[in-house]
Parts: sequence; C-alpha cells; structure tokens
Amino acid sequence: MNHRMASARRGLGALGVGLGVAVILAAFPARADDAPLSAAAVYRAASDGVVFILGLDQEKRTAAHGAGTIIGADGTVVTNAHVIMDPRTNKPYHWLTVFLKPAEITGESENDLARGFQAQVVGVHVELDVAVLRMQRAPAGLVVVPFGDSEQVEVGEGVAAIGHPGGGGMWTLTVGTVSSKRRQNNREVFQTDAALNPGNSGGPLLDRDARIVGINTHIVRQDKQGMALEGLNYAVRSGAVVRWMQSQGIAVNVAQRGAAVAVAVAQAKPQPQPAAKPQPQPQPQPQPQLAAKSQPQPAAKSQPQPQPQPQPQASGSREPRPFPGPAGERFYGVPNPKMDMSKITDYLRRKVAANAEGAFEDLEIRTGPSDPR
Repeated sequence: MNHRMASARRGLGALGVGLGVAVILAAFPARADDAPLSAAAVYRAASDGVVFILGLDQEKRTAAHGAGTIIGADGTVVTNAHVIMDPRTNKPYHWLTVFLKPAEITGESENDLARGFQAQVVGVHVELDVAVLRMQRAPAGLVVVPFGDSEQVEVGEGVAAIGHPGGGGMWTLTVGTVSSKRRQNNREVFQTDAALNPGNSGGPLLDRDARIVGINTHIVRQDKQGMALEGLNYAVRSGAVVRWMQSQGIAVNVAQRGAAVAVAVAQAKPQPQPAAKPQPQPQPQPQPQLAAKSQPQPAAKSQPQPQPQPQPQASGSREPRPFPGPAGERFYGVPNPKMDMSKITDYLRRKVAANAEGAFEDLEIRTGPSDPR
C-alpha cells in the first residue's frame, strides 16, 4: 500500500483498482461436521462490524485507506499495519479516522462515510503487518466480530472476505476456499482464492461462522518472470494475531465454532424484510380470481406475474445481493461500479482537513493525539 506497487507482492489498501481474481471452488468429500458457507448469513453477521479506515499525514496531503474490523465494544479495531503507517516517516498517520457502515449503502460518500470517529493507535506489529486502533468517543451498540481459531480451519474450507475493493463497492464480500496454510516471510498465513483487491487490506477473512480467522494482507499478481497469476491472496492467520494481542494486554474475544453466525442470524431474522415479502404475494391473487369470472381475461393473468419481478429489484437495489465485479469477481453486497477510491479519499481529505482543527462535529469525533509515542 501507499505507492509500493512496483513489486508483484502488493498490499491491498493502496489507492486504485486492482486486478480481479477468478474464484475456483474445488469439490472435496464432505465430512460429518462440514457445513456450507452462506455468503448472506456471514454478511448479515459481520458486515456492520467492518469499518473503512482513512489515514492522513499532518499536512493532510497524503491519504491512504483500507478496511478494519471492530473487535471490542469500546471501539477497538484490528487492521493491517501498512494501512495506518505513513511510508515516508515509518510512523502512524497523524490523522486516523474510522468510518462505520451506514444503515443503507447508497454509493454516495456523503451518506456512506458520514459516521467517522478519530482513532488512536493501541499497538503496531510491523513484521506481522497488524495494527490495533481504538475509536475515540465510540458510540454504543457496535457490532463486535469475534476471532476464531485459525488452526481449526483446514485447506479446502470455505472463507469470505469483506472490504472496500476499488471498482466494486464498499462493504462488499467475496467467497472462496483456503488454498494452503504456511509460513511466509516469518508470518503464518492463509492463501485463499477469495477475490481480494486494493481496499481489502486490513479487512477480515471469515469462516462459515463469521469469525475472524485471518486479516487480509496482500496479493500476488505476477511471478518473477512477469507472468500473470490468479488466486494468490494472503491473510495473516488469526492465531498469530491473537497471540500478539494477548501479549500486549489487548482484550480478545474468541468464539467457539458454530456459535457466531447462529446468534447473529437469529437477531437478523426479525427484520421487517421477511414480513414485507409475503405482502405483495397475496395482492396478485385476488386479481386472477376476478379475471377468472370472464373468459376474455385469461391474458390478464399473465400480466400481473411479470409485475412482481421488477419490484424486488427496485426495492432491493440497495440490499446486499450477488453481483459480478469489474474483472469478473463474484461479489456480494451493494454494487457501485462507479466507485472511484481516489475521489472518495479526496472527498475525505477535504472533509477531515476542514474539521481537523475543530471538534469534528459533523464526523461525530473529537481531536486528540494519534501518535503512539
């Protein structure tokens, strides 16, 4: 990230649009305890706990962004070190702002990035590429995403990633499988074919229970000979992240397998959406009954049938759904093909700069030291 894109190994938080990944799902013999990963269930459970992170230098000239995950009710957020570190100074950015997911994603920065909170650095492990922030004046009711045990995740299991991939949309999810577990540059990592792009840096790699089993870190798009590569996406395994956080005295919430999604989905079911869906269905029924009284009106029976079809598309245009990414990636969320991350960061730079010396009233945040020295 941050202008270090010359090599084939890239951080995912850099500005711009990265190449896509073709997700290939291999078939493996099912075990008794295997369960399919539901993109919709994972998204409902975890997406509100994923944040957008903006870093600005003291002069508010250099901007960088990435994703993060809320791991504490006090506003503690885990992300990549390279998301929050200024490469010119090798120190955290002077201004670090965490933006919460809006109630409805519209594709407009004024709406989607309206709830910002200044953050302070709690700890950074550059070699592990992990950083922990804490939101200042964090609101109540934050969605906290628990960690899972990455050692329980086997090669071939389904995983999902949530982040802000350039050209795809904000708070979007991709799914794939764990391709391998190994050490890379003294880090314990997962390799996954879940599509990752610039903007996914620092976001969570989630198992089928919506637990954090990795922190998405970098991608490889070409080999040493310049040959294009696909499906090489890497995440630091949660086991290494949890051990480091515990060594720093940072509270860690680890959930048992099978518990996280069950609770989140149970809370999501009483939403008005399921009740709203049956309501339009009884309405077309009396129309055919009236039409059945006379024979010339059977053609009218087919007319009401196509009408309900566009309605879910219109009413659900801002609801999470599957959609193809700019390079064929399989995304789940709210598509925004016009999303330009450079324009978004320019907008945020101006917004933060206009309020940096004040009380950040329109961002719901307050000034304070962000340098951990």
